[in-house]
Amino acid sequence: MKNTFLLFIITVLISACGTGSRETSEQQLEGKKWDEVMANHDVVMPMMGTTHKVRKALKAIQSSKGTLEQPVAASITKMLTDLDKADESMMDWMQNYQKLGKLQSSKSHVEIMKYLDSEEVKINKVKELMDSSIAAGQEFVNK
Repeated sequence: MKNTFLLFIITVLISACGTGSRETSEQQLEGKKWDEVMANHDVVMPMMGTTHKVRKALKAIQSSKGTLEQPVAASITKMLTDLDKADESMMDWMQNYQKLGKLQSSKSHVEIMKYLDSEEVKINKVKELMDSSIAAGQEFVNK
């Protein structure tokens, strides 16, 4: 009987404490959106390695050809500048992207969702810059 009562008390205590999430539905939405934006980041981040490789190949062409015709030299310079801008955009985005906990401690749900929507647009623009600068450089290198 004593063991049964003890088992009953333990069961009641566990039930009272609950094992579910303590996040509100708003916090869950915020977390989901934050994860979606970070998933976009996770696609773009490895592209920085590719920009480095393309930049290196372009610089090798630039230095190995001696004197390049003006249009070719200008084209390489533009591609290098575009690759640099793409990398800088990624670094700026990462530096300015706020952690979810910080947002939740200082902003309303509506403000957080607006912020995350705007950050999603920004990281997608960074991806577009990465894609276009890499494609142009690779096309030139592979000619």
